[in-house]
Amino acid sequence: VPDRGGAAAYAGDAAAEVYRSGDVADCVRAASRMLARLSPDLRVQCARAARASLIPPMAHFERLFDHYRHLAAGAEARPRAQAAAGPALVPGHSLAVTTQPLDMRQSP
Repeated sequence: VPDRGGAAAYAGDAAAEVYRSGDVADCVRAASRMLARLSPDLRVQCARAARASLIPPMAHFERLFDHYRHLAAGAEARPRAQAAAGPALVPGHSLAVTTQPLDMRQSP
């Protein structure tokens, strides 16, 4: 995981390697260290699973935003009084859904 951001705080030695953010070579070294800890059979299984599940970044975001639209559609079905009270929490997740449009052109 990158050394900046929230993931680094949860990276345990047994299950993760930390690399310098933005440093591709350090990321490759971290991935190599992780793979070195795996058995040969598990390395092969991981490689097969990765090849089978990799999708282009744009496809990832299309799926992600489709999922958000689906969640928002459920929020829109709530009674207006509930919607006026604020965002709905998605059960089992710390994700809040709102029916307000999101302008992705705005900077954070």
